[in-house]
Amino acid sequence: MNLKCLLVLPILMLVGCKAELVTQLNASDINNPDSNGKVLSANMYVTLMDGCFHPETGVESDGLAEANGLMFNLFKQNHELVSCQANDDLGLEYTANYKVDVVLDTIQDKKSPESKTGMVIIANNEQGYISLQLDDNLRKRLKARTEELNMLELESVFVLNNDLAEDLEVHIPSSYVHDGKSLKAHQLFTGWIPAGKGGEFWASDVALDALRDSGVQIYSFVAKPKE
Repeated sequence: MNLKCLLVLPILMLVGCKAELVTQLNASDINNPDSNGKVLSANMYVTLMDGCFHPETGVESDGLAEANGLMFNLFKQNHELVSCQANDDLGLEYTANYKVDVVLDTIQDKKSPESKTGMVIIANNEQGYISLQLDDNLRKRLKARTEELNMLELESVFVLNNDLAEDLEVHIPSSYVHDGKSLKAHQLFTGWIPAGKGGEFWASDVALDALRDSGVQIYSFVAKPKE
């Protein structure tokens, strides 16, 4: 399989190939000093076209081997292959699911908790400002690979789980939001996440270019209980 179809980073997608990074955050962790340094699990879903393992030998496919190599190049040993399985009965498409840790920063002390993967979610101010931040080494590796391999689109999904007793107001910049039928583009989405429910938000190309170039992707400006 062509190596160019296997780049897996905070979400990369080539024509015929897909990769998606999904990060999740509970509303109760926002501005919660007890959650500072908490390790969250993100998932990187990578689409493979040549299967996961050889049906006769059990050896991993070329595509999976190359995806594993790229994940190691990005995150060293700080990732885990959770599963690899077919997406359909015909076996035409497979998904490799990798777990990558993300550290949570909920205290304004001008420093971030140490992250082995180089990814930190910032959720430490009164306005509910939430963002994903990459350290400079990871940002440079991501940028190098996106420039090295053309025809790539970046995809990133942020899931905000409202585990509070009240509905949650959210303001999400530069994102796509599913309206029940399809994804709709928003320069600034404003809405409510009901108590006990979750909201999923897909980053726009602009947001992902910012992640690659500056190392920061804005998730949300405001997240507060409904009064």
